[in-house]
Amino acid sequence: MRIIINADDFGREDSRNTAINYSMINGYCSQASIMVNMNDFTDEAVKLSKDNGYQDKVCLHLNLTLGKPLSKKITGTSLCDKNGFFKFNCVNEVLKTLKHNMRLKDILAIREECEAQIKKYLDYGFTQKHIDSHNWIHLHLPVWIALHPLLKKYNAKMILSPIGKCIDEYSKNGDKTPAYAQADWNTLREMLDSGLVEIQNHTYNMHASIG
Repeated sequence: MRIIINADDFGREDSRNTAINYSMINGYCSQASIMVNMNDFTDEAVKLSKDNGYQDKVCLHLNLTLGKPLSKKITGTSLCDKNGFFKFNCVNEVLKTLKHNMRLKDILAIREECEAQIKKYLDYGFTQKHIDSHNWIHLHLPVWIALHPLLKKYNAKMILSPIGKCIDEYSKNGDKTPAYAQADWNTLREMLDSGLVEIQNHTYNMHASIG
């Protein structure tokens, strides 16, 4: 069995870049996942990974919840505010709403943004082709539908790190759950059966204080 310790949010801000870089250099983490739409902070993270020899240990931290998108269509959806930035504070509620009122144009807009981030990740020279996400947005059905064909197109794997208690609560109560519960166990099994998904551990109840 191989244990992988991943540091996500690489590229989000200077302080996180510094901490993750230190952890990678000193062996506290075995890989990191980078947000590619955070402008100068992303560029800083890319440089740190190249300068310190761990560029091959960086995967993509797909982001639909923070900063500005790389594509245009998604700015016309409820995922973005009037200024064209992602709605961080209410994104989980928005995605749950999309789940029950899915329109083809929303799925295509999400797919366009996901592909833009994948392309930028590859343009930076990264090679991992493993994808996780900020705030577990890839557990939401609309994002899974949008991302599924891209995983096949780019021969990539989606990494899921669900919080067990949140999945338990979603399985029992549906959408009336804490912010970090976005799917039930049956959905996770279907994702895993696709052959495009790998499961990692994020503890059973790590985010107990978040509702």
